[in-house]
Amino acid sequence: GKEKCDALLKQHQYFLFCNNCLRFTPSKHNNELCCKKQMQFAGPLWIGSLFDPLLVKKMNLGALEQIKEESMINTVGFYDIHHVVSHYKLEMPKLEEIINSIKKKKYNAARTHISPYGIRSDISIKELVECIKILRK
Repeated sequence: GKEKCDALLKQHQYFLFCNNCLRFTPSKHNNELCCKKQMQFAGPLWIGSLFDPLLVKKMNLGALEQIKEESMINTVGFYDIHHVVSHYKLEMPKLEEIINSIKKKKYNAARTHISPYGIRSDISIKELVECIKILRK
């Protein structure tokens, strides 16, 4: 029916990205500012859940464990930690240290299956950078 179609259409938005601070977010609009500059965008694209956690929970193979953990974090996009540390001129900590630090701040975090240096999390870029800085002290 019409209501279900409308609900599906609402799951299509733009993916906005700031080259200056590396923040990303979904948005209904493709013309938002960040760091006083126009954000880059892709889309519109699907921003709804990419995973079926019940299906993934039933799968118990080695590589699927990573997808299983990642599927519990319902965010659009992920952080490429190599890109983040390079952009902010930081030293590279171990990914597991970063994930543990994020979780201590009560955010969700897991490695992503998309990239060997990718972390899917609901933490902001600002707080992620702070986590990395603290780890390197």
